[in-house]
Parts: sequence; structure tokens; C-alpha cells
Amino acid sequence: MSAWLRKTILAFAHSSAPKTGARKKHLAIRVEGTAHGDMDKLLDEHHMPRRIALTLPSFLGTGELVAESDMIAVVSEQVAQHITRRYPCRSWPLPFPLAKIAIRQVWHQRLHRDPGHIWLRSLIATLADPAQQSTSIKI
Repeated sequence: MSAWLRKTILAFAHSSAPKTGARKKHLAIRVEGTAHGDMDKLLDEHHMPRRIALTLPSFLGTGELVAESDMIAVVSEQVAQHITRRYPCRSWPLPFPLAKIAIRQVWHQRLHRDPGHIWLRSLIATLADPAQQSTSIKI
């Protein structure tokens, strides 16, 4: 499930919230090699085109930008949970489901057997696994 992400609850206090959210300025995240570009197509299909004010190449910075502006972002529930724990933002479910987002790790072949790199890849995989969200991870 994906969510609207915004710094204030006022814009979402009534039943027309999804259409109101679509009219707000959006922070778009377009990660190369993923289906994030399909977000606009899906929102258009639901008669909810968005006004993109800024586009980021990754999710880094999303929380801070949303918290410090009037922009809104559409992110996965997992990303929304991470951001709302760290920034003064709130999230609300979208009125329709979005396709799952594939997360892939890529590394140079020479690092394939490197113990530190193996540990880091394992940590990233654990953090990205929704089933592990309640697990405390020591670094």
C-alpha cells in the first residue's frame, strides 16, 4: 500500500482528500529502473493528475523536503513509516493500491565475497524486508 505524505493534517481532514492531494504541489521521486514513472499514469487513470514541483532521483531528502515545504509526496507505506518517525510529517493511505516496487542491490564483482560488503548487503536486505519491520537491528 502506498501513502500520501505531507507535513500537516489539515489538507486531508475531509472526504475529498485524495483529489485535494492531487492538486497540491508534488515532490516526485523517479528512481531509474523502477516503476516510479508509472505513478503519474496511475494517478491520471484515477482522475488525480499531480502538479510536480520538484523531482528527486531517490528517496533521500524526501522527508526533509516534505517537512519544510507545502509539497506532498506519494511513497510506499514502508518509506512513509520511516519518514514519519523522523520528520514532522503525516501519511494517509491512497484510495487505490499501487504496484509493488522492486528494490535491487547492485555491486561490483570484486566486492562479491568481501565480508564488509556482504554484511552491508545483508543489512540493507533486512531493512528493506517488510516482514522485518518490527525487528530491532544492531549496527
